[in-house]
Amino acid sequence: MLVRCRSGDATAFGVLVRAYQDRILNVCWRLCGRREDAEDLAQEAFVRAFQQIHRFEGKSQFYTWVYRIAVNLALTARRRPTIARTASLDGGRDGHRENRDRDGRGRSIASTDRAPIDAAAANESQELIAAALEKLEADHRAVVVLRDLDGLDYDEIAEILDIPRGTVKSRLHRGRAALRDLLAGRSG
Repeated sequence: MLVRCRSGDATAFGVLVRAYQDRILNVCWRLCGRREDAEDLAQEAFVRAFQQIHRFEGKSQFYTWVYRIAVNLALTARRRPTIARTASLDGGRDGHRENRDRDGRGRSIASTDRAPIDAAAANESQELIAAALEKLEADHRAVVVLRDLDGLDYDEIAEILDIPRGTVKSRLHRGRAALRDLLAGRSG
């Protein structure tokens, strides 16, 4: 498939886009917080990947390479003042119901048979965590999102962010500590 993509086959690249588009959209959403911005960033990540496919060396999986492009775009976008700062933990649906009770990979994170009060408490908790995540430094937020929300391991995060494994661990530790403090109302 990659050989066909490298020769400019847009149909072959479309197969790869369809395979990974939801996961790429979700990570952009979690990092930038708005669906519209996330859609633009995910699209830009795939456009750049297609334009630069000849640079893909195959040292990592194609998905990891595109994921890294998307994360870098999302982190850069967060630094721009034009992106609104509304965070979402539910796959980033920014108020939309279609994916509210799903994690970034389509798995249910809330049982549908829970009592309404439990569901409301879970949603309130998600909103509190999202607001606290929004206050984290971008480097810490990226690692926390990639590890705790996307479930990536340390080596995958290190590769995506192009940082040493030890830096991933220290940023994760600091990010979680800051998140704990924010949720406890001790900072921010």
